[in-house]
Amino acid sequence: MSVTLRKHYPKADTDFLTKIFAVVEGFCHRGKPYLSYLQSREKHDEFLMRDNLIKPLFVALGYHPQQDFSPEETISTGRIDTIIRNHENHPIVIIETQSSRLKDLSEHRRRLFTYTEEMGARFAVLSDGVRFEAWECPGKGKARFRRIELNLQDIYGRWVVKGIGGLTETEVGEMLKLAYLSKQFLFVSEEELYQEPELDVSHPTIFPQLLEDLQRAMRLAKEEICGQFEIRQQEYQEYQQLQGRTARGETFYLWELKKFKDCRHTMTAFQEWRQVSAAANSGSQELFCTETMYILFNRLLLLRIFEDKGLTTRKISNGGIKNWLAWKGFFEFRKVNWSELLRSAYETMNQVYPHLYRPGIFDWYVPESETVLRILFVFNRYNFKKVDRDILGKLYERYLDREERKRLGQFYTPEEVIDYILQAVGYTSDREIEGKKLLDPACGSGGFLVRAVNALSQRLQAKDFDAETILSQIQDSIYGFDLNPFAAHLAEMNLLFQVIDLINEAKQANPAFKMEKFNIYVTDSLAPPKVATAMQLSLAEELPSEYAEDAEVVRQMKLKQGSFANGFDFVVTNPPYVRTESISPDYKKRLAQHFKEVYEGRFDLYIFFLGLGLKMLSERGKLGYIVPAKFLVTENGGRLRQYILTNASIREVVDISQSKVFKEVGNYPVIVTFQKEDEESARNSAQIRIGRWLADSIEALPELVQAKEAKDKSYQIYHIRQGRFATNFDSIFDIGCTEEVHTLCQKIATDCTRLGEIAETHNGIITGKQGEEGRTRLKNIISAQDFSALSLSSSRAKLCKKVLASGESVPDRYATSWQGEYIIYVPEELAAPRKPSWFETNKLIIRDIATRPTATYDDQQFYCLQNLNVILLKDGSYHLKYLLAILNSRLIDFYYKAAFSMLHIGSNYMRYRPRWLNTLPIKPARLERQAKLVGLVDEMLAINRELRRLKALAGDFVALVSSIELPLTSLASSSAVKQVSIPPVLGAPKLSLEGERVYLAREAFIEMVDEKCAHYLLLYFDAMKDKLEGKTQGELLQHLCLPASVSAIEAALAQKAALEKEIQKLETQRSHIDDEIDNRVYELYNLESRQVDMVKEQEKGELQ
Repeated sequence: MSVTLRKHYPKADTDFLTKIFAVVEGFCHRGKPYLSYLQSREKHDEFLMRDNLIKPLFVALGYHPQQDFSPEETISTGRIDTIIRNHENHPIVIIETQSSRLKDLSEHRRRLFTYTEEMGARFAVLSDGVRFEAWECPGKGKARFRRIELNLQDIYGRWVVKGIGGLTETEVGEMLKLAYLSKQFLFVSEEELYQEPELDVSHPTIFPQLLEDLQRAMRLAKEEICGQFEIRQQEYQEYQQLQGRTARGETFYLWELKKFKDCRHTMTAFQEWRQVSAAANSGSQELFCTETMYILFNRLLLLRIFEDKGLTTRKISNGGIKNWLAWKGFFEFRKVNWSELLRSAYETMNQVYPHLYRPGIFDWYVPESETVLRILFVFNRYNFKKVDRDILGKLYERYLDREERKRLGQFYTPEEVIDYILQAVGYTSDREIEGKKLLDPACGSGGFLVRAVNALSQRLQAKDFDAETILSQIQDSIYGFDLNPFAAHLAEMNLLFQVIDLINEAKQANPAFKMEKFNIYVTDSLAPPKVATAMQLSLAEELPSEYAEDAEVVRQMKLKQGSFANGFDFVVTNPPYVRTESISPDYKKRLAQHFKEVYEGRFDLYIFFLGLGLKMLSERGKLGYIVPAKFLVTENGGRLRQYILTNASIREVVDISQSKVFKEVGNYPVIVTFQKEDEESARNSAQIRIGRWLADSIEALPELVQAKEAKDKSYQIYHIRQGRFATNFDSIFDIGCTEEVHTLCQKIATDCTRLGEIAETHNGIITGKQGEEGRTRLKNIISAQDFSALSLSSSRAKLCKKVLASGESVPDRYATSWQGEYIIYVPEELAAPRKPSWFETNKLIIRDIATRPTATYDDQQFYCLQNLNVILLKDGSYHLKYLLAILNSRLIDFYYKAAFSMLHIGSNYMRYRPRWLNTLPIKPARLERQAKLVGLVDEMLAINRELRRLKALAGDFVALVSSIELPLTSLASSSAVKQVSIPPVLGAPKLSLEGERVYLAREAFIEMVDEKCAHYLLLYFDAMKDKLEGKTQGELLQHLCLPASVSAIEAALAQKAALEKEIQKLETQRSHIDDEIDNRVYELYNLESRQVDMVKEQEKGELQ
């Protein structure tokens, strides 16, 4: 299994690589450096490679060139090339060096393993100076692990050229593993392990050193974990084969099954992890092993902290190891079972906090004894006695940083958002929060819970409560759910770090004090309550009492029974944003049954978390979430909105989607704060505080909690009445609408008919996709060239229809731009073919994504794809072009954005779907009044058609010159050319004009007799720039043409200027007609001058 490393390497790693490559750089034989020598390598150069490369490599790894090496030793199975022995003269590494011209190393590898087994060495190294292999050999009868595999020639060659940037992540990882062969790692003496730790972690200079040592140790452990997992996989395949024999009626012995116990446990744990892990979308084995590794190191880190602070008896540090060895009766240091010591140390945590050390999903892995020893040696140098929660927080943040947490599925909620939500719901140290319960139903690594614990702790400390009482209050007040056991583990670790000083105080005051577990539960928050989880039953032979107790507590919480009968005073979270496509059908059915009050259509998972939060609240309890804004307006949020309106007062909605922090999220978030409220009158009269955060940074976001109603560069605040939402279409939460704007929208809709009542609106064809030469293209869409290649009599040609295949096919209002594409319309071949009658008629076409409603009229029977919508008239008292004028007006743009502002998708773009378009208010009018707008629309359509023709001509200068039939001559024959400086072959052109010179590249130019001629040539080259690259000087001068005279050049330029003037004239005329349409629409809807100003202010971004 490949091991993924981070792309940014710490300085210690780059320094290590530099040191190793310096050995290769120092290789020299008869004046030839390493790479040159390999081009003409000698026969039988094994001793050369040993003495000039392999031995110097081990010296660089810390070994003494004389004292640590025993060369050419004869044993019963053969003659060993080199042995490295430790202080006790025990063989640690056996090295076999072969000729660099040897093709096959397999026989030498087999012999090396024989030597290693006889000598009892832990590592075997085989190299021919190009290939380098290192194997770990646990002992006779045990599986060997290939720890390192390198091609030094390839890797060093790329290092010479590009440094570390020339190496792949896998190659860097393999090189860094050489550290596991270093003397520091392999020579752990008894005296070094017993010594008092001299490095104080609280000292700022020691901090980065600890991190570097931890990262190296973690890399070592992860290698072993991955190797162990691969072996368990192989064993499980054997077990499945045995099951197959059973199915066929073959007999087998019970002892054959017993050896598969470990692999069955491992694969059961892995399958359980895949079901619940946020990082397991791809079922990654590497991520499973990574989380297993972090669990091991988290436990060891916590153990060492507790030991150094005197909270537990010493077991894995200093005198603790020595006492344990004496107690167990070990007299030979190298024969100690260090894994047994680790298990014993875990048991000591029962004195303080046993929960993190009970068997769980990640305990399939049992560290090798040697691995435990090396890790303990790393920890043993450091003293954690003086660390406080701030130092621990920094250590944990760096040791398991944000990018790594994100890779492991632990998505980060910005601290500013957490602080804002806790302040908004009132969970702060200056409020009466003691005795009140807080729940995070999707707690992840504990961001909200950590802040809540700190707030409660500060409040109780200010009252002079003793540490034991504070800890008891924290455990009674703070609760978290998460489906992912790794996330729950991280949350508990984070909470422990926050209270470690309190635990120390409590232990000093009461030596018998024992910390009860935090209320972090591994459970599916959305699942109906169960007595016990299937996961724990599958991972243990019998259910420990603590699991049953946990299940009962969770059951009472979900059902609001026992001590949870009143519900929670606060529910806060950042719920998972899982789309319906990623949810299994069975799980959807369960959600539909359990959350009938909010289930609707193609839901996202966060909708159910909002419903859950409201259910879990106590009367007048407060909820604070950060969630995607879509539920405020979308169809699948309809029932949820009604549920909110009948159960809660909406206290606040803050739109933070404009911040750069959320640009990569893909969901535009809002912070919502609700209060459980039974009184309908109180709900309807509630004044909702609306905030819009406009700054790129959210650093100052918590300050918005106290801000008054205002309009500022970084934020806007206003209030709206909750009761109006119930009167909106589908109870839409139109938070983008101030009360003033809402009043205007009501006036606009007065005496109107909804668009959906007079017309049908449909989304275009969904073709599906198909692969083509490694790319993906739209299915059944062909170009004009492909269409021309079809025989017109063929059946496929007869099925071809002109299609508008993208939003750009409607480039502007009142405009169509067909790109020469056809759809082969075969309904059974298309994902959603729609009805031909929708397209084979006169209709309106409106873009699905645009900055404002962008519609046009189509009388050419174009078929449309899904990025366009079609509008078909069904009420003969309206004219299609009348509807077009209204839909393209500023007034409808204003109305749509006021109602559906949360449909924005970035860069001011919005979605225009049939469901929402159908709600637009259309003013009835007599046909004579409609005719005035219809006439203006006809003018707009005609102007846009002419503009498209003129702009196409103006954009192709070569075609423009050809259209006026001027006499032409080649550049070589033109008297207008003064000087030429062009390379033999022109590269990619970079056109520019400086006086009379036209530059095709930095040093390539053609100088003309005057600036007019130079201007002409620049326009000519610009029209042909796609064809210039690769042209020879001769081709440019002989085949490219100019008008034969200066006067002809002037005539061409004059023609272009006249064309541009005509374009400008038409654009001005179009703008005036557009304004006239808007004014007639304002008049049609009876808007007063101040109300018209409001519409125009919105377009400028000045409204709100």
